[in-house]
Amino acid sequence: MFQRHFYNESIRNVVIAFGSMFNSINIEKKNADGSQRALVQVPLSYANQEKFLRRLRYDARLDDDDNPNVSLTLPRLSFNMSNMTYDPSRKRSTIGRRYGADKSGDITKLAVQYAEVPYNFNFELGVYTPNFDEGLQIVEQILPYFTPEFTVTLKDEGGTAGLYNKIDIPIVLESVDSDYDYLGDYDTRRILIWNMNFTAKAYLYGPVQTSGVIKRTKATIFNWDDVLSFDEVGTTSGSSASIGGSACVGPTGAMARIDVVPNPTGAMPDGSHTGPTADPPYGYTTHIWEFGVEGPSGEMLDTRGCTIGATS
Repeated sequence: MFQRHFYNESIRNVVIAFGSMFNSINIEKKNADGSQRALVQVPLSYANQEKFLRRLRYDARLDDDDNPNVSLTLPRLSFNMSNMTYDPSRKRSTIGRRYGADKSGDITKLAVQYAEVPYNFNFELGVYTPNFDEGLQIVEQILPYFTPEFTVTLKDEGGTAGLYNKIDIPIVLESVDSDYDYLGDYDTRRILIWNMNFTAKAYLYGPVQTSGVIKRTKATIFNWDDVLSFDEVGTTSGSSASIGGSACVGPTGAMARIDVVPNPTGAMPDGSHTGPTADPPYGYTTHIWEFGVEGPSGEMLDTRGCTIGATS
C-alpha cells in the first residue's frame, strides 16, 4: 500500500466534465426597442465565490491609477469543487475485479483492477450579472436540463480503456438561491449573484495491475441429489464410496469434468508456440469425462473429479 505510484486523473476528469457543461452559455444584449444588439458568450473560470467577489472589488490590476476605467466585465460564471464524500450506498464488493486488454498491447497479459470506489463530489456554480434579466437568461439555460439530475459520460475512465470504456456520472442539482452585492457603497455598481449547488456521483479507481492470460480451465460438476451415492470409480449404487482408501459416505460426488487446453499444448495467445507448428497456429481442445463412462484412454472419473486408471 502506498508503495506504487498511480494517477488515473479521475478527479480531474470529473472537474473538467462539470465545467464543460457551462462553457457555452450565451446571453442576448438588446437595444432600447427590444431588438437584438449582440449575442455574448458568458466567460467561465474556476474559482470559489469569495475569491471571485474579492477580485471584482480589489484586483489591483483592474483598479490602479494607470487604468482607472478598467473593470472586470459582467456577466460571468465561476465554479469550484467544495468537497468530496464517500458514498456507501453505491459500494460494490471490495474484492470484485475487472479484466481488460493491457495498455501496452501485450496480448499475453491482462489488465486487472479492483472495484471502483464511489465518491460524491460537491460543486458550487456562481452566476454574476449586472442586472436581473441577464441573470434569468443564464439560469433558464441551465435549470431545464436538471430534473433533478443530468448524466454525463466519461470515456476511458479508470486508467485503462479496456476496463471502463464509458462511465455515466449523474450530476444532481441540489439547490438554487440568489443574492446581490455592491462593489463599493450603495451608489456604485451592483452585482446580482445566483448560487447553484451540485453533486456529481462519480468513482475513484485504484492502480491497474497485470495478470497472465488464462489458457487452461478445469470445471468439475458435482451432484447434490440426495438419492444417488457414489463409490470410488464409476458406480452410483450403495451409500458409501472409497476415496484413496478411506470411506466416503453421502450423496455427493463428481458427475462430470470439462477440461479446455490449448491446441497445440505449447500454443501462445499471439500464435507462437513451443511445440510443433499448427494451422491455424492457436486453438483449443475440449475434453469431457462423465462419471461411470470410460474415457478415450480407458481412464475413469472418481468422486473427487480426478481421472484414474489406464492412460495408454
